[in-house]
Amino acid sequence: MSRRATPLPGRHSRLRQSAHLTSRSTACDRAQHPHRAEARLPENADFFTARERDFEDRVYRALYGDSLVTILGGQTLADLDRQGKLFEFLNQRRYKARR
Repeated sequence: MSRRATPLPGRHSRLRQSAHLTSRSTACDRAQHPHRAEARLPENADFFTARERDFEDRVYRALYGDSLVTILGGQTLADLDRQGKLFEFLNQRRYKARR
């Protein structure tokens, strides 16, 4: 069952008002206390961020090869591939294989 993007009129007005007040107070709370959002990060967030980067690097190297990822970077290759320009880009240039 899908939810409606706009609130229903009439009998749901009380619910709409309480939801509106809740969202406004939360937004005000974040604006007045931005440090609270930082406090919600897990203790070992740095560990997970490092593991995520390592995983992305391994995926890029598996998809595009070590040499190209070292030369151009995985994100650049992925962006070119997503745009459908990777093969055109690689055919226009010559790269020496690093061993």
